[in-house]
Amino acid sequence: MFTKIKNNKGFSLIETALVLLVVSASIFAFVSINNLQVQKTALENYSKDIASTYQTFLDAFIKYVQKVNPATSTTYTCTTIKADPDRFLPDSFPCTDSFGQSLKGRVSFKNGVIYSYFVYGDPGSVNVSNYLNAFNIKIPVQLINFFIQTTGNLSDINKKFLVIQNRTTIYQTTPTGYATASAFDIFGDDNTFISSLPIFNFAGQNYTIGLWSLYVASGVYTFRRVDLTNATSDYNLQVGEEAIIYFDTTQSTTKNLRIATNEGLYQMFIWAKYDTSINNYSVVLYPNNQSYSNAFKIIGLWLDEGTYLGYGTGTASGFGLGRIIEGGLLLCYFSTYRLGKFMIAWHKVVGSVVYGRLYYFVQRWDNTTTPWSSLGTINVAGSRNGTLIILVRRLL
Repeated sequence: MFTKIKNNKGFSLIETALVLLVVSASIFAFVSINNLQVQKTALENYSKDIASTYQTFLDAFIKYVQKVNPATSTTYTCTTIKADPDRFLPDSFPCTDSFGQSLKGRVSFKNGVIYSYFVYGDPGSVNVSNYLNAFNIKIPVQLINFFIQTTGNLSDINKKFLVIQNRTTIYQTTPTGYATASAFDIFGDDNTFISSLPIFNFAGQNYTIGLWSLYVASGVYTFRRVDLTNATSDYNLQVGEEAIIYFDTTQSTTKNLRIATNEGLYQMFIWAKYDTSINNYSVVLYPNNQSYSNAFKIIGLWLDEGTYLGYGTGTASGFGLGRIIEGGLLLCYFSTYRLGKFMIAWHKVVGSVVYGRLYYFVQRWDNTTTPWSSLGTINVAGSRNGTLIILVRRLL
């Protein structure tokens, strides 16, 4: 027969041991959960610090570039910008990121104008992996996820963190995910710059990280106009960017606008000087620089002399731009989505009408398989009327 040994509280030693075991397990679980929460909070703060540092530097970098106005793609160091007498950066700004990398900025050009801004870290001899491993970031997908989180801490959605792997693959992050981009998408004509980027080794791959933007200054778009009058290849307008084209109809009756189109919305203005001797000569835009036989459905309304109202319907082989050659102003909007290609337009012309004529018309490209990849060529039929001024702006 065994005697149950008890402690001074009346519990058996076995019961006491079980209680201590349960308590110890609870304390261990609490400490583990608490440690995870501490690590999560530390990572969130780290992410916010990186976002703040890069955003501050990018804003200062853009202002500095606007001041010095470089003619070609150029790299500037943070220390150079910080030393500028206009004080684009505060004295307390460290010029290193939270990984210990020295900060630099690259302004890239495309078709002779500024295309993008990229600020990035140069690790030098710093072991960036040690910083990442301290937060349990040990594989590439965790690195990308970290910068998805960091992008969410930016105050401007037009800025994107880039994670560039092996100087070839570019991951462009958003607050909810990422997309891959080409070097041309990011750097324009400066696309070979990617091969000279400073790198750090992480999980067996080489990486560069940085913050990128198109024409952004202090959180707003900077107006940008490019002259495509003498362009020899199609230019890809970015959202908010505008092209100007001078079409001398005395030299030619056709003008390739040299604008590459993506699925989106575009706005176009055409101005022609008044010439009351010209009457009823049409202007046509041929998308993709070719004619599509009777593929365009048209409906139009017009008002003459302030009283006469007319209307008409029909088909055409391109987008009709009315009688703008007579003199006046045309405003039109294009939807370039493959499944919905159409134009809405208004224009005021003079011609031989005393009070001028007002037109409103809509046209649909009756085709859902052909992509609209080039805005097209404008053809002027009949009489010529000096130089037309054409403005094209990408809205979406």
